[in-house]
Amino acid sequence: MISKFIEYANEIFPSIDTNVKNGIIEYMQQFDKKKPNWFTQNLEIISQGDILDNVVFTKVDDEGNEIVFKSKGIVLSNTCDMTRDDYFVIAPLIPYTTEFEEQTQRNIKNNIVSGKMCFTQSELEDLYVDFSMSQSMNRKVIFKLIEDEKIKRIHSLSQFGFYFLCCKITIYYLRVENYENFEYRNHKCFI
Repeated sequence: MISKFIEYANEIFPSIDTNVKNGIIEYMQQFDKKKPNWFTQNLEIISQGDILDNVVFTKVDDEGNEIVFKSKGIVLSNTCDMTRDDYFVIAPLIPYTTEFEEQTQRNIKNNIVSGKMCFTQSELEDLYVDFSMSQSMNRKVIFKLIEDEKIKRIHSLSQFGFYFLCCKITIYYLRVENYENFEYRNHKCFI
């Protein structure tokens, strides 16, 4: 799983300095490739990468109907932003369904689908993070629900899990656009 992700990252970021790429590879190789250690004991405060249970999410279906559902969610906002911003961002963990072909499921579990992240070989491996469904949540409401034990933190990411999350977020939101679209950005700007 880790080696597939490293190969994928090398393809996505071909312009990254070779020394940086090799450093990332060396860093990732120090972890157990057969059973990565995604989680650590819960941190003192709610932090980026924490996984919460019983978070209420909303999505809109193809007919425009609003669907409300409860799921586990992973905190994407930076830890210090959560102490001062009115809202922070959480992405839902979604159960695998038959909506994906077998190859796509393998790719998700190998973490080579940019918009999804899987905690392969963990108790959460039957779920995947869907970054495309990330939502802003009211900080006061979420913290009150945690205080009232209606939402529970079930995991904090280990150092490995945290860096992996950072890589996945970077790949999803900051990968280079297709060449043709990127070239259009070079045309005259209208102000």
